Amino acid sequence: MKLPAGLDRQRPQAGRYRFIWTASWLGLHGVSPHARLTLRVLETGTQSNMAGIGFAYVEALLRETGLTAAELEAALDELGRLPTLARSFIVRDPSGVVWVRDLLKNDPARDGDPNITNEKHRRAVTTTLGSLPRDSKAVRKFREYYGFRIDTPSHRVTTPPTEGAPGAVRETPDTGLRTPEIEHRNPEPERESTRGRTEAASPPARFGGAPATPSSNGNGAGSENDPNSYTARFEQFRREHPEHKGLLEAQRAFYAVLADEAKAGVSP
Repeated sequence: MKLPAGLDRQRPQAGRYRFIWTASWLGLHGVSPHARLTLRVLETGTQSNMAGIGFAYVEALLRETGLTAAELEAALDELGRLPTLARSFIVRDPSGVVWVRDLLKNDPARDGDPNITNEKHRRAVTTTLGSLPRDSKAVRKFREYYGFRIDTPSHRVTTPPTEGAPGAVRETPDTGLRTPEIEHRNPEPERESTRGRTEAASPPARFGGAPATPSSNGNGAGSENDPNSYTARFEQFRREHPEHKGLLEAQRAFYAVLADEAKAGVSP
């Protein structure tokens, strides 16, 4: 059928789309026409998404429903109470977030995966949640309902570097921080034989002007009381470099110092 002149130019040629089950209308008995319209706009309108949760801007809802501000508010209030408060069609809070409760679970395009086990879908939902306020009541209820936990970055101090090639890097599992992999050598200075007797080579100077001394515990590992132990050197570095405020920031800077020493052939 040929459309009237000018009307074909107003028809969208491409873009996002939404499916709904025709049987979903059966669950709307007792819901007012304005609330039915508002629910369908929330499910399929320009602000909708796969997760069914996001900011619902009043201006867009007014334009797409054609309701007045008072009619829209009454419709949203009705959807937040029916069919029961515990199983209402939507959950909304003062932050402007609205969650259409079963849109994600009942999406026909995702039929057969009500628990959202599809990895791509989970990443998409996680991205959507990451753009919303964490303290939103609607967001909290959504996470509890679908089992999306809040990922909090760890601030634990990583363990001292293990053996590895100088200049190599490793990624700590809990933070994703890439830190230099430092070659750990025996802290005792190399010894050289001169005229039949062994003498200790002059230890190199350290940052802060403190000369290195051999380990006193005999196993080459150093101790907490040893000024050249990892812990003692790190604490000394923090005292001499107060510009590194956070513990993680200071550790990264300290690793950089160790990496430079390793590249220069200086043994700890």
